[in-house]
Amino acid sequence: MEREAKLTARAGLAVPDLHGLLGGMEVGPATVRHLDALYYDTADLRLARAGATLRCRTGEPGPAWALKLPGTTSGATLARSEIVVDGPSSLVPATLLDLVRVYARGEPVVAVARLQTARTVLGIGDESGKPLVELVDDTVTAVMETDAARSSGCPAHAQFREIELELEVDSARARRLLRKAVDRLVAAGFQPDPPLPKVVRALGSAARLPPDVAPPPPVDAGATASQLVGAALARSVAQLVRCDPGLRLGEDVEAVHQFRVAVRRLRSDLRTFGAVLDQRWAAALRADLRWLAGAVGAVRDDDVLIERLQNQIAALPKSDRPAAAPLLQLLDRRRETHRHVLLTTVRSARYDALLDTLVEMTQSPASAVRSGEGAVPAAGLHLVRRPWRQLAARAGRLGGHPSDHALHEVRILAKRCRYAAEAMAPLCGRPARRFAAAMADVQTLLGDHQDAVIAETWLRTAALSLGTDPTTTATLSEAARTAATLCAGELILVQRTERAAIRSAWPATWDAASSSKLRSWM
Repeated sequence: MEREAKLTARAGLAVPDLHGLLGGMEVGPATVRHLDALYYDTADLRLARAGATLRCRTGEPGPAWALKLPGTTSGATLARSEIVVDGPSSLVPATLLDLVRVYARGEPVVAVARLQTARTVLGIGDESGKPLVELVDDTVTAVMETDAARSSGCPAHAQFREIELELEVDSARARRLLRKAVDRLVAAGFQPDPPLPKVVRALGSAARLPPDVAPPPPVDAGATASQLVGAALARSVAQLVRCDPGLRLGEDVEAVHQFRVAVRRLRSDLRTFGAVLDQRWAAALRADLRWLAGAVGAVRDDDVLIERLQNQIAALPKSDRPAAAPLLQLLDRRRETHRHVLLTTVRSARYDALLDTLVEMTQSPASAVRSGEGAVPAAGLHLVRRPWRQLAARAGRLGGHPSDHALHEVRILAKRCRYAAEAMAPLCGRPARRFAAAMADVQTLLGDHQDAVIAETWLRTAALSLGTDPTTTATLSEAARTAATLCAGELILVQRTERAAIRSAWPATWDAASSSKLRSWM
C-alpha cells in the first residue's frame, strides 16, 4: 500500500528547511534523477477516470512497470495499492493487463501520455539514518502520445511542478512526520491540491470525468422506482469492480468475500425489484450472475472452510494438531482447482460482456425498468413484504427438529429480506435498518450452522479419500493416515457440538427477529 501526500507549487518556490520536524529527525542529502514514463490507458481514459494508472518508467532503480489501483484520499494524502512487474518496455505485461481488465472491458490499452520528470529526492530519517518519509520535488513535462488522447480533450503538452511526500515506513511516528512536513510546506506557499496522479493532472479535464461506474446519487423519500433501482444496483456494481483486481491477485481473501457479496446482492436485488424490471433483461442478467456466482462461491467456500478448520485445529490438544496437515493439504489442492476455474471465468468474453451490461445499467437505470414503471414513486413499492411473508411461512413450518436443509433455506430467505430492507433504507430510514440488522442476525447464526454442516460433510469425504487419493497414499505412511483420520473424527465432533449450540439458540434469535415491532414500517 502506497501512502503519499501531494502538493503543487510554482516554479522557483524553494522547499523550506525540514530539519527538526520531530525530535532527532534529519534530512539526508539530495539526489537528482531524470525519469521517463509512458502511461497506458484506453482511448476514452477508462483507467484514469476510475483512479487507476498503468505506466512503464525508466531512470530509477526497481521494476519498470507499475500499476496503481484506485485508492482513498484524506486531505492531501492518497493511499493506493501498487503492483510492480519487470519486463520489456515494448510490451505491457500480461499480469497488469489482467488486473485492469475490469476497467478496460475489452477495449485496447494503448500509450496515451509520456511524462518526463526532473526529480530531486530528499529522505527524512530518524536518529539511525533510516528514512521514514521521502520527499520528491518533480518538474514534469507531459506529451500526449496518441490522437485518441488529444481527441479526448487532453492538452498536447503540459508542464507542472509537484511535491510528493511518501511514507517509507507505515508507522504512527512516520505518519506524524508526514503531517508535520505537509504543514511546513503549506506554510511556505505550497498548495495542498486534491492528490491526483501525475498522469491525470497531465491529461487534464478529460481524465477527471466520472468513472464508468460512479457512486450512486443520494436517494431520498421522493425518489422514483428507477432512481431507487439505479442506486441499489450501482452500489453492488461499484463493489464488484473495486474487488475484481484483488480477486485476481489472490493475496487477500477479503477481496473474494466482498466480490461474492456484491454478486449475491445483485442477484437478490434483481429478485426484489422484479415487479418493475424488464423481465427478459433481468432473466438474462440473472443467468450470467448465477454463472459468475458459482465460480466465485466455490473459492469463497474453500476460504471459509480453511479458516474454520485452522482455528479449530489450533484448539485441539497440541499432540493431535500435526495429524491435521494432510487434511489441509487436500483442501488447499481443491481451492487451487476452484481458483483456476474462477480465473478462467473472469478472463472470458462472457465476463467482459456481463461487465458491460452492469456498467450500462448503472449509467442508465431507466433502461432496465419496464416501460411506465420508472416514474412510479419508490415509496409505494413495498419491496420487503413479499420476501418477509416467504420467510415467515418457511420458518413457521420448521417444527421442533428442522433438517439442516430447511434451516439453510430459512437463511437464504432471511438474506433476501435483509437486502430488500437495505434497498429501502434510503427511503424508510432507521426502521428499515433495524429490520435489516435483525435479518442479518438470523443470516449469521444460520450461516454458522451451514458452515458446520459443510465442514462435517467435507471431513467425512476427506477422511475416506486419505486412503484412495494417489498423492496422499504416495506420501503418507499408514500411521500418518490413521492419525489424520482420527483427527478428522475429532473435528467432526466439533462441528456437531457447534450445530447443537446453534439449534438451541435459534428459537430466541427468531423470536427477536420476527417481532411485529420491527415490521411496523412495511
